[in-house]
Amino acid sequence: MRVIYCIGLLMITFSALAQKSPSWINDPSKKCKKTEICAVGSGINKEAAIADSHVQIARVFNTEVNSHFNQTITSNNSEVDESISEEISLKTSVLLKGVVTGEGFDDGESYHIFASLNKSKAAAAIKSEIDSLDDKIKGLMSAGGTLAGKQVEKLFEERQVLNQRHQFLTGRSIATDVSFTEIISSNKKAVENFITHLYLDEDEPKIIEQYLAQELTKSGHKITRGQVLNKSANFIITGELISEKQYLNVSGFEKYAFHLKLSAKDSAKKISTGELKVTATETGRNYSQAQEKALSQIKEEINQRIFELNIEKIN
Repeated sequence: MRVIYCIGLLMITFSALAQKSPSWINDPSKKCKKTEICAVGSGINKEAAIADSHVQIARVFNTEVNSHFNQTITSNNSEVDESISEEISLKTSVLLKGVVTGEGFDDGESYHIFASLNKSKAAAAIKSEIDSLDDKIKGLMSAGGTLAGKQVEKLFEERQVLNQRHQFLTGRSIATDVSFTEIISSNKKAVENFITHLYLDEDEPKIIEQYLAQELTKSGHKITRGQVLNKSANFIITGELISEKQYLNVSGFEKYAFHLKLSAKDSAKKISTGELKVTATETGRNYSQAQEKALSQIKEEINQRIFELNIEKIN
């Protein structure tokens, strides 16, 4: 009889505990409005639960967006590169400032908190980011011509991913009056008769000079190279790449700073048009290893900042 009484008491206790545990802990949709994105955060205390709720909202948001579109949109139909992903993650974290935390529950082991994000407010935050990107794109295209292409392409990819999120939240996309493809094509025609001469004071095989020539050719420029300047050139780019050994108190490794300076000028008017300075400091087991790592970093900087040379308009 006592056993039956104990079992009954346990059943009543478990039943009471079950009633005390709100349904939204295991199913946030029970408490979520159609105008919201909801999730539950958990942690050892309320503060930890709130922090986790932001992570969970971001996870739910990105999962729902990707599920809705079933693919990632980029300007070249490939995967978003790492730098784009970082930018999107940063903007998602800004968006999450709109997360609102509500009811909480402590089950004795963890604290749980219900969190929601209003879709309209989230969409407004995304639109603000898209408007900012549009301003940057227009500015670069008007000032940088084809040489701004790489940076513009990156911004376009970022814009497309954000626009995808806006469309998911509102059912509407935000149109742009700037066509990346059309503008690049137009700018290439504008420079197709330009000749740019390159000469860098750099050890053979002149890797940076070769890379710079390659990037300018892609942008529509005709390139000549060599120590003897081309008298027919519209622009002349000169520069140097120097290395400087740094102190490093680590056995078996060497540290070097590599400094690149490029200067461009209008050859007809003998006036400077722009310059590009890059410093890359790298460590390796020897000079060659450090140099190889530094050259990779320098190439990336050239790729993103080549428009600073300003060699696409005759002054």
